[in-house]
Amino acid sequence: MKVLDWNVCAFSKKQGLSIDQALKFNADLLCLQEVTKDSLKILKSTPGYSLAETKDNESKKGGSYPVILTKMRILNSGKFSYYDKTTTSPAAKIISSYTKESEKHDALYIDLEINGRIVRVYNLHISWPVSPSIRKLQFTNFLNIIKTHKYKKIICGDLNVFGGLKLYTLLAFFPFGYSKRDIFFNERKWFNTQFQELEMQNLWKILSHGLCFPLMRNLTMCWFQIPSLLPAQHSLNRGMVLTTLLI
Repeated sequence: MKVLDWNVCAFSKKQGLSIDQALKFNADLLCLQEVTKDSLKILKSTPGYSLAETKDNESKKGGSYPVILTKMRILNSGKFSYYDKTTTSPAAKIISSYTKESEKHDALYIDLEINGRIVRVYNLHISWPVSPSIRKLQFTNFLNIIKTHKYKKIICGDLNVFGGLKLYTLLAFFPFGYSKRDIFFNERKWFNTQFQELEMQNLWKILSHGLCFPLMRNLTMCWFQIPSLLPAQHSLNRGMVLTTLLI
């Protein structure tokens, strides 16, 4: 099964070209973040794919959406909220004032039958211009919810994990509302630990072999929890992960 995960950037004037490129990979499962309202209309008419979506950002221009497309039949779909507060860092306030957008924190999911077993696929987009402790809280809430779900899991999304990078921490300290505790918190290590405890694989760690730029490697993450799951091939392109899975 070929899986693609990509944040196509709501502010990109070439989002249509990005989506065209994503579709050319002919993946069985596509998880996209920051899809605009206009792009969503196009995706809904893409032949051969079923689609599920939820709102990522609210705005007068229509906001943006996490989207899951699949060639397989969707047995069930839904969403749930993992954070019910407004992000209030100085950077978040400035960005919201400029874009006239407000974040929503809903995770999207679909259920698929793969080789006789039900697999639940998640797509979420965690906050960016905030402190690591906020992302930690958001993701802890997400994990606490999905732990109650009985199915095997594929988790895709833009998790915005930058922790552990000293220069980034220095630059983000004030605008992203870091506390003193956040300075010494290795966010990337914490995220890896959460998935190791769930016996899930970090495809970025497996596929990149340390060759990606540090700020690029974890912009988007794909995590998989299926026994005997083997990545067969991959392609990386500006935060995209494309992999073929032998399930």
